[in-house]
Amino acid sequence: MSARRGASASAFRSSHPNVAPACAVIVGDGVVCSVEPFYEYTLGACLRSGGNPFANDAAKASLAAFQLCRALAHAHEKNLAHGNLSVDCVCLSTLSGDAVGVPFVQLSGMHNSPHARDGEVGPCREIEVMAASLKQRQTVETSARHLTSAWRVGAISNLEYIAKLNELARRGKDRAYYAVAPWVIDFKEFPFDASTDSLRGARDLSKTKWRLTKGDEQLDFTYRNTTPPHHVSDDCLSELGACIALARRTPRSTLARVVRANFVADEYPKDIARLFEMSPDEAPIDFYLNPNVFTSIHEDMRDLSLPSWSQVGEGSADYFIKIHREALESKAVSDNLHTWIDLTFGYATYGRAAFIAKNVMVRDDEKSKLKSSGRFCIFHAPHPKRSAGEIPRAVPAVNTEDDLCDAVETIIKITEPSLRNVQEKDLRALGRVLGAIYAGAPCPAHSDDTPSSVSGLFNKSPMKSISDGLFDDIDRTQVLFKSLKYWLNRMPVEARDVVKLLMDSPKPIAASAVRDSVLFSTDIRSAAMVLGNLRTAHESRAARIMIADDALKGVSPTVAHLVLGDICPEVESYVGGKPLAAKDEMEVAMCLSSLVVTACGVASRRDVIDMIVPLVLRAVSAPSACLNAEGPTLKRELFDMAVLRALRKATGAATFNRIFIPVLIACLQPKFCSAEEVARVTCGLTFIAKSSPLPVALRRIVDVLRKALKSNRDDTSSGAHVLVADILASLAKSLGPQSEAFIFKASTASAPSVLDHLDEWHQRSSNDRNNAGAWGWLPRDVSDHEEDDETETITMSSVLANAGAVDDDPWRLHVAALTSWRVHSRIARPSAQTLSVSADERLFLTNGVTSRGDNVVRVWRTSGPEGENSSGAMSAYTGHEATVRASMFLDFVNDHEGDVSRACSCDDKGYMHVWNTNSDHIWQFYSRDAGGFESMCVYDGARGSPYVAGGTTNGGVLIADAGAGKIFRQFKCPNDDAASATEVEALHASTDGLVYASNRFGYMCGFDLRTSGVVFDVKAHDGGVNKIVSPSSKSYEILTASDDMTVALWDVRMIDTRGDAKKRFDGRVRTFRGHQHEVRDIAVSTKGDVFSVSGATIGVFALTSSGNEKVARFSPLSVYGEQTPFCAIQLLSSSRLFATLRCDGVLSVCR
Repeated sequence: MSARRGASASAFRSSHPNVAPACAVIVGDGVVCSVEPFYEYTLGACLRSGGNPFANDAAKASLAAFQLCRALAHAHEKNLAHGNLSVDCVCLSTLSGDAVGVPFVQLSGMHNSPHARDGEVGPCREIEVMAASLKQRQTVETSARHLTSAWRVGAISNLEYIAKLNELARRGKDRAYYAVAPWVIDFKEFPFDASTDSLRGARDLSKTKWRLTKGDEQLDFTYRNTTPPHHVSDDCLSELGACIALARRTPRSTLARVVRANFVADEYPKDIARLFEMSPDEAPIDFYLNPNVFTSIHEDMRDLSLPSWSQVGEGSADYFIKIHREALESKAVSDNLHTWIDLTFGYATYGRAAFIAKNVMVRDDEKSKLKSSGRFCIFHAPHPKRSAGEIPRAVPAVNTEDDLCDAVETIIKITEPSLRNVQEKDLRALGRVLGAIYAGAPCPAHSDDTPSSVSGLFNKSPMKSISDGLFDDIDRTQVLFKSLKYWLNRMPVEARDVVKLLMDSPKPIAASAVRDSVLFSTDIRSAAMVLGNLRTAHESRAARIMIADDALKGVSPTVAHLVLGDICPEVESYVGGKPLAAKDEMEVAMCLSSLVVTACGVASRRDVIDMIVPLVLRAVSAPSACLNAEGPTLKRELFDMAVLRALRKATGAATFNRIFIPVLIACLQPKFCSAEEVARVTCGLTFIAKSSPLPVALRRIVDVLRKALKSNRDDTSSGAHVLVADILASLAKSLGPQSEAFIFKASTASAPSVLDHLDEWHQRSSNDRNNAGAWGWLPRDVSDHEEDDETETITMSSVLANAGAVDDDPWRLHVAALTSWRVHSRIARPSAQTLSVSADERLFLTNGVTSRGDNVVRVWRTSGPEGENSSGAMSAYTGHEATVRASMFLDFVNDHEGDVSRACSCDDKGYMHVWNTNSDHIWQFYSRDAGGFESMCVYDGARGSPYVAGGTTNGGVLIADAGAGKIFRQFKCPNDDAASATEVEALHASTDGLVYASNRFGYMCGFDLRTSGVVFDVKAHDGGVNKIVSPSSKSYEILTASDDMTVALWDVRMIDTRGDAKKRFDGRVRTFRGHQHEVRDIAVSTKGDVFSVSGATIGVFALTSSGNEKVARFSPLSVYGEQTPFCAIQLLSSSRLFATLRCDGVLSVCR
């Protein structure tokens, strides 16, 4: 046996970036042995651990599939074959080495394959291989299938089976993921009764231990009131639970770290019965194996007491282990163990089955984060029941250690099939792996890779795809068949066709054909090339940043998404660690600023917000070792005006202001920034103030700086007071003379609650407004209070560091109109039907009818009417020839400065238009079969592509691409009777892919864009639903306003989708009453304050102040001297203002 050398060694070297390299390859006479690097993450481990590295990201899935096809095609072109390809051979890694980033795929196991030859293609031959290598190459699916078959017929015991499942699930001696076994008895009495087969004190194995301990009521409450919703907050045997159960054998330092820093022995359970009663975790497997686990190694902690029936003297622990093990092997447990396996290692760990079993575990916020451990799903279909009887009570001991010593030195002879046959086996395995990538789950197991058996996956005879009678019951066979069909249906159509060609054809297509197929776009191929180049740049981070910067120039958003997802986590981790050396910081700063500008020009808005912005924030907040050094620094380069302008344009003014104003203000401290950096910050704040509406600039910048200037005036040692005063003077000069009164007289005190200052309504008439230029109507007394003792005690540093806390201040409501003007003519029926405000709070949008009867949509500045035309509107869109029913801003489309620049509108003849705010037409489409439009909503692309949804007069919902104007989804509201088929009067799009629609009879339904199906159909109100909004960041909560004079809060997770819609009001969490007329519109602040309009009154109430009451009441505010009803209300949250629209076409801005 010798190391592979010379020309023949080329087949074993990693000559391809997607083939895992071998550290060493030893080849003898037919014996192949290699050493490969350790890869923490494999595709199989990630999928079974509940993670999906490609979740909701088709580009990442296609990139991974392309890299895998490229690696296998390379091997086959070299006359090599893998022979054991599976999801466990697909290694995933990121550029940063952490669990976050774009997974780079490498195919492992090539060098351990006996099918690696020196280029010849021959017939079958007999070779020698090490037995250990065969065992190590056995896949998880194969192991689980064979183990289950053996367990079913009684060839292995319950404990042996559970121990092997723990191995497959990567559970062992690590207390974070300790080997687990079920509790089966409560230890109150001797478990066996000679007269019956029953087990005394038996535990219900059809429910999790967490459910048995907490109770269904508590789990339901937890699911309804947590984000993300879940029943179980930790693993079936958490690190905390393992440390408590094994406290007698756990080092004191570990107990202090995991359980409690102050070690108190008496706080741990004293006996095993008490441990079973109070713990929501399952049992460590040691409780069935090791009698020493009950003996304490701590002097001040007594041994764990065993049940009285096991007290037989010195051998009590051994006797307890014997009886406990026999209870586990009893017929009562064997008949029900499959249900526990479903809950712990099976299909009931995720999806609908987990919800029914109250077994939904809290998930990581980062769904695409790589995982190699945790909740591990081995079986994706219901586990079969054991068919054998009770195992004899004299069961053999289980050896939990890896017993490979003999196998390592054992050489056995195997018959190797021909290279062609093995390559065909690779191709069929490739189909299963590609399907796992696109479906986000491993392929359900089947018997063989021959075409005859694989064809059973896709025909009407599911029995052909089942192996060894594993699921021989007819009903379970049908369940598995449905699982295979469901697995295929989770893939895109193009990927599904390729998977079928690989798995179901008599002769599968070649890997090179898949690699070169249209399944992979040019963008995917380009991104794979760039990712490979990034991994070859070993010089420095700056070099990789430069490669990424150069690669991003002129690319599509898809390529930018993948490249940024790869480079950003690495750079963020690098700059956020220990302070960089002066030379390293200079290099990274110059390259990083260029990368940010380039990325902002080509990446999507969502990618800039999710990847570039966190990177910039991490870089500017990182400690610097060269504060006073000359030359580029991270703050100096990233606060450059070119970078700030690029970020504002890419993210939008509203998002940019919310994120970067607090960051810039926090840097106004000489101890954190150099003089040149402070100068950059000053220019940035001035730029933001000049480009933002005056109320936003005053509240977010001026008020914070004035509060900092007034705080702790005796402490002037840092020099920050002089710096802040100079910036205020600079802002006053830049904003013009009208701002000086606000800057030098405004107050910044905050009221404790939005409901504490409801003053009398004093509305100004439309002829009484202040005409002293833009924002001339803003009152000089911005606040009712001056800072008292609190301002004197708070430090300036804390004010500057917490500038973002201004969003948490309660809304001080005066209920006073500051200015009013008519936006549309006065006619018999309501003319101004909708009101919309742009996200940056610069513009209003109204639609109605002119005095000549023309349909028009007008754009207004929030500062008031202008003299640009006769109406005072900034622009007017007259492209509709029918009555405009709804209009909204497209907040995700910005101009070159980052301001909202596009709007959309629809009419009752079936036309939807998208146009610029300067009234230039962009696109339109006509709904030929859907009738006219009645309502609309806009989704900003927070978790996908932005779209516009329109509700039609015949109960339909059309979803159109907001950029191209093409319909890509159509839904129809359920029409069980004539009532439910009426027009859609309200629409709302949530961030989790659901679209809610309602009609004038009070029915509301939800559509899932991912599955194109109806999620629920519920009777929501006794009258028509006029508005649907999301009251918080919780995507499952919605708020509805109705003609039945109520506002309702809903939890859509609680809606029973299996009942009768006519008899249901389920899912309603709370009802708000107080209005005497129909509720026309509602708006919700970020703090959960609800504003509603009904008749000539305004309702103001807080969602969080109602407790758990099912019905909450409030008193609406009557408008003094005003009898005209309102039809719409909108909030300007950053300005702490709100706007109302009356049915006679008068718009008012209020505070």
